[in-house]
Amino acid sequence: MAAQPPTPARFCPLCETRLDAAVCPVDQVPTVRTDFDSAALDDPSLGSVIAGRFKVERLLGQGATGRVYAGVQLSVERPVALKLLQPHHARDRHHVRRFYREARAATRLESPHIVRVYDFGVDDETRTPFIAMELLGGETLRDRLRRDGPMTPQAAAGVGAQLARALVAFAGAGIVHRDLKPANIMLVPGSGGAEVVKVTDFGVAKDLGDHDTEPLTQRGAAVGTPAYMAPEQVTGGPVSAQTDLYALGCVLHELVTGRPPFAHDGRAELLVDHLLTPVAPLPSPLPTGAPAPPELAALLARLLAKAPGDRPESAVAVAAALVAITERAPGSVAPRREARGPGRRLGAGVALVVVGVA
Repeated sequence: MAAQPPTPARFCPLCETRLDAAVCPVDQVPTVRTDFDSAALDDPSLGSVIAGRFKVERLLGQGATGRVYAGVQLSVERPVALKLLQPHHARDRHHVRRFYREARAATRLESPHIVRVYDFGVDDETRTPFIAMELLGGETLRDRLRRDGPMTPQAAAGVGAQLARALVAFAGAGIVHRDLKPANIMLVPGSGGAEVVKVTDFGVAKDLGDHDTEPLTQRGAAVGTPAYMAPEQVTGGPVSAQTDLYALGCVLHELVTGRPPFAHDGRAELLVDHLLTPVAPLPSPLPTGAPAPPELAALLARLLAKAPGDRPESAVAVAAALVAITERAPGSVAPRREARGPGRRLGAGVALVVVGVA
């Protein structure tokens, strides 16, 4: 396997691009060290043992609702990622309830293309809710696109086929992710130099079988990331497995063109486009210089249909169609098969598995 390029030591707080320069060339603002938030010596969680079995070793990242640490499960010396609720949310029953729903839904998902959740609960000593999950090496799909640009149709189809397999597991468990996007997709080093695609972040996932009378989001509220939201998410309507298929279409479009199907600075314009604006046909040639395969263009048109009923019936069919695209292409590599192999070593640079941390 080829050596991984060194990870840039700094990043821009505005565009989040990782780089080594002292000033971001795009936003013209000073950059900061990537470890600026992991050097907090006064973090009481560092070095602690959660629930008597998970040792907290270092901070990987944090957001408005949670912090994610690298740690180890002491009983089996297994590396883990530990998500802890921010202290000001850990005493809020609403946030604890959401946290538990997120963890409970994640434990029902079994797929080599979805990050595994090992355990969750509340540490009795600190009263801190936690989720212990698989610690992944590699990088996010967003970081890969920012560094390398658009993919060939065959490479994109290979990534898409693995994502579709993840969505098969979501649908089988009656869960809608609602926030599938490159930032929530990891590319993890696998055996033989292949990469395994894994979906992360279940913070806004919807359990279709959860009939709790106290919803955790306001009824009719739009949930998700605007660039990847299906029309029914925009209007706050009922979601289904076809909602995630629309997001998959948005991701595939970005993989081959370098941008989602709709791109605006304003949230309102994006949402209106998802509702009303037809998606433009794929350009041919694509930015990589490759022609746009007619099969891929037709599949994207169905995935990005405005009405859920006009989208493919299942992710199984989508995965099969994408595998066919990779196998018909000269020199392409078929996506990784479903069989689980032995445990893999973490990459030299461990990428953050953020389950709802943003």
